[in-house]
Amino acid sequence: MNNQIKYLIVAFVAIISIASCKKEIDYSDPNQNGCQLASWKVISGSGELALNFEYDAIGRVIKESTATGETYTTVYTTNKITSTDQDGIVDELILSNGKIISSGTGGEIINGTVNFQSTKSYDYNADGYLTRVRIFQRGILVQTNVLTYADGNLIKAVLTDEPTGEVNSITTFSHRSEKVVNISFASDPLTNIVDHYNGNYFGKPSKNLLASSSYTAFNPFGNPYSMDNSAYSYQFDAKGNATAINISTTTTLYSGGIAGVPYTSIDKYEQTYNCK
Repeated sequence: MNNQIKYLIVAFVAIISIASCKKEIDYSDPNQNGCQLASWKVISGSGELALNFEYDAIGRVIKESTATGETYTTVYTTNKITSTDQDGIVDELILSNGKIISSGTGGEIINGTVNFQSTKSYDYNADGYLTRVRIFQRGILVQTNVLTYADGNLIKAVLTDEPTGEVNSITTFSHRSEKVVNISFASDPLTNIVDHYNGNYFGKPSKNLLASSSYTAFNPFGNPYSMDNSAYSYQFDAKGNATAINISTTTTLYSGGIAGVPYTSIDKYEQTYNCK
């Protein structure tokens, strides 16, 4: 991926949870509280990143930009969402019946055709929740992520290596009592699972705010080699929007089955909104 925005976002997400490619988010207004996210800024030990958002007339994000000139522009059609960075790198989402069924990232245009390095496909259950993500590298299925829900919230994701059947990682989630208003990149449990999050295109979102997450990565022998435990705290405005999100993550690395000394990092998100 050549988009500097996405490189920066991935770097910050890696501190929070799984180091994976996560694209920008369309902060549309799924709960109809009359507000749109205008900007967010994250401050961590790695530095600082800020994004500003522009919307179209019906509330979809059409452009994201940084103060230093990196951009990510999105075009919507009935069955496709296409985003392009300032270097011409393309991400594409294919929709069916209002849900994303496949995505391609890091696409380069060669002889008029977009060639993707990696793609994903998405499956949903009868209740409308995303339950399986299949991950492909140049058309070859390499991993499958199976999602489990309870009481309207995502509670578990199990990532499995397809060639061997071994479990690569397990992530569990717990949730607070407050309902989500204007879903946030910083606290969405799907952040490290899907390629690109636009509104509610990935089925029903978790209904309650994320309280904590625990991510464990396993070696081929089934032993953990890395564990992240994250806790989320929030500040809200009068309309229920999260204006500040602090994420405290304690990381433990293992060597030969022996846990190392845990270390803790904190990411602080500041979010501003435009409200009607």
